[in-house]
Amino acid sequence: MNGKQESVFQRNLAAIRERDKALAERLESLAPSPRITREKGAGRRVLITVNAPGGEGKLTMPDLGKPHLDSMGEALSMSRMVAALGLGSGRLFAEIVERTGPQTFVLLIEPDIDLFAAVIAEEDFSKAFRQPKVCLAVGEKPHAATIIKAESELSVFTITDCSVIENPWSAPLYIEYFNEVKDRISHLMKMGGQNAATLAQMDDSWRDNVLENLPAIIKSAPVMSLFGRFSGMPGVVVAAGPSLSKNIWWLGALKGRGVIIAVDTAVRALLSAGITPDIVVSLDSQFNNYLHLKGVKLPDTLMAFNPVSFPQIVKEHEGPMVFTGYTYPLVEWLETVIGELGSVRAGGSVATSAFDLAVKMGCSPVVLIGQDLCYSTRATHAEGTLYETETRAGLNTRLDDAIVAGATGVVDLFGREALALGKMEAWRQWFELVILGVDQPVFNATEGGTPIQGASPVSMAEVVARHGKPGGGEPALACMDFTMTGAREKEVAEALHSAREEARAAKSICGKGMNALKSAISYITDELSISKADSAMGEVKNLAREILEKSLFAELNRFAVESALDRVENIRRKSEALENKKDRFTMSLEAYRALFTEIYEIAAKFDKSVSQAIRSISGAREGGAGQ
Repeated sequence: MNGKQESVFQRNLAAIRERDKALAERLESLAPSPRITREKGAGRRVLITVNAPGGEGKLTMPDLGKPHLDSMGEALSMSRMVAALGLGSGRLFAEIVERTGPQTFVLLIEPDIDLFAAVIAEEDFSKAFRQPKVCLAVGEKPHAATIIKAESELSVFTITDCSVIENPWSAPLYIEYFNEVKDRISHLMKMGGQNAATLAQMDDSWRDNVLENLPAIIKSAPVMSLFGRFSGMPGVVVAAGPSLSKNIWWLGALKGRGVIIAVDTAVRALLSAGITPDIVVSLDSQFNNYLHLKGVKLPDTLMAFNPVSFPQIVKEHEGPMVFTGYTYPLVEWLETVIGELGSVRAGGSVATSAFDLAVKMGCSPVVLIGQDLCYSTRATHAEGTLYETETRAGLNTRLDDAIVAGATGVVDLFGREALALGKMEAWRQWFELVILGVDQPVFNATEGGTPIQGASPVSMAEVVARHGKPGGGEPALACMDFTMTGAREKEVAEALHSAREEARAAKSICGKGMNALKSAISYITDELSISKADSAMGEVKNLAREILEKSLFAELNRFAVESALDRVENIRRKSEALENKKDRFTMSLEAYRALFTEIYEIAAKFDKSVSQAIRSISGAREGGAGQ
């Protein structure tokens, strides 16, 4: 490269490195490709020729063509996601970035990393690459470029509609790749719809649970206080699969010599065998999960909670506790006030989270037990668990339900035919993927169930023989303090006051918006008043934008607000298909009426929950001051 090229390339590379270090390193280490040639053209322009799967393509840079997206201007400004298929000369990509708003997730998918490197050596895209809304998927397989990339960038993917814009130069050269990408995007949108539906169903309870758990969260240590503290100590992750019943007794030999980390469903089985776990992981937000621990006293056991965990479990626990971080807006915001809690992988089973905790604690080896991941017999859970008690009472229909739901046939460790639900297979794949990146040895001492690649099958007798001796790592959990010093209640209460004020302002704006809608509706009853109706609609749009400018309120209620915006966007799209201006106008008014109504309800619920949390925190602070 000449000096100018290197300067442009390095500027782009520096911008990419800020957002994606791995991609920057791949680009920096690229050797010149024989498929790519560069020639000087007229007027200081450059001709890049590429030998692609679909034939030969030629790019002249800089691209001096006209804008491509004038007809899509309004739609792009409202989009939540745009997938740009192919960088080409970069002109179309730059236009997409310019026309989309800050709320848009712009995913650039370029299959050819050599071509990408050649193009960014010619023109400066560093400003676009640095924008938080932009994500680059370069030289990756379709699944990684779409589903994995979107999930890693957005944590919980809830987008249900994506504007797919194919670069007309790139499309025919990489047609098979982009066809597969479009299939993956379609699947991603379905997944986003499922996630959005789940979050819409759970959002109220998650918000209320976090706020009700606030006094405990404030006073407890973060889960990251455990990270790296148990290097060299065996960590046994105890799930509640049926195989636990036959080897649970071996755990007694590891008590005090390793860390026993149990999922909440396994606690009753452990206690019935005379074993008290060192740590119990309880993450679920629903009442049914409370039943696994109702009435159980564990004063010497550390509970690892998610902030959305069912509050009654938190309140009734008499021992120490820690809280994890979570990709939920209210929790992420809370961490900016009280400090980072620490990340433990969520989204799979409680056992996958417990495994990740053991790894981050530094436990070595990490041993899995009770992790069947299939039904080899009529039993669904270990003896002593709540589910097994239900089985004996004829109330556990999980196996029959699994058969009806179309569970797939698998072969267990002993070559027996077994049944596995789709979620069980997903958990197994999760373990196998994560174990690839784990430094510690991982053993599967379940002695049954589905084999897990990367987790060496061993017996519990062998685990005890190898690792049932004191030594290595830090002292037992009893030597650690899990209470936080310093009064954080005041800071949290003040932050909640600010959030509540924005919610109340949003309610007020919604009221003004409904009044503006009434005026607009009254004007369109007379065709002569369309101009007045347009003016009223302008006020309605301004009020809608004003709501979204309440950034703290919008962020803390992101899932609910995004769900409302999706419904409004669907109505708006339908209105565009109408030929009659009055009909289009009426449907647009309906879209904004739905927006103001839903946002008001979201703000009212948030106001009520936050007010209760402020009273709870203030009461805890006053009670503590009097002691």
